Amino acid sequence: MNHVFEIEHLLPKAKYPDLKYDWKNLFLVCPYCNGRKSNNLEILNPAEYDLKNILEQRIDDDINCIELKGLIQDPRMEDTISLLKHLVNGKDGLRDLKTQILFDNIQYEVKSFLGNLVRYKRDRSTENRKVIEDSIHVKKEFLGLKYWILSDFNLLSEFENIINW
Repeated sequence: MNHVFEIEHLLPKAKYPDLKYDWKNLFLVCPYCNGRKSNNLEILNPAEYDLKNILEQRIDDDINCIELKGLIQDPRMEDTISLLKHLVNGKDGLRDLKTQILFDNIQYEVKSFLGNLVRYKRDRSTENRKVIEDSIHVKKEFLGLKYWILSDFNLLSEFENIINW
């Protein structure tokens, strides 16, 4: 993944010019995400929410996409889900090359994580536990999906103090 960042305005500067230089409205994002956020979207501020409590995330291999479900009622949640789906599933289900590369990376990481969880469930050795802990470190990617996978495997309580996103 690319580790170059840009400044993103949570609330679009075109609609909210008075917030253009407000620190609470500025976030670091990758160029890929920044280039795909529309000025018409008003998304949730990730610093104001514990995302694991408000956004359920699953990968659906059958239809080759990420499924997202909002767990709170807020019009910004709909815009947030719309943006996230656009980022990973493409526009109307069609992916350009960068979107496909991102989705392929997500699929690879999720399948690897699932394999590691299956090994851990068969053999709860210290070594297998360390592999899981390393893959849910805060510096790792796709922690939201991994959180929900741990939940589906009934292992969330075992690793909840480690996964922090």
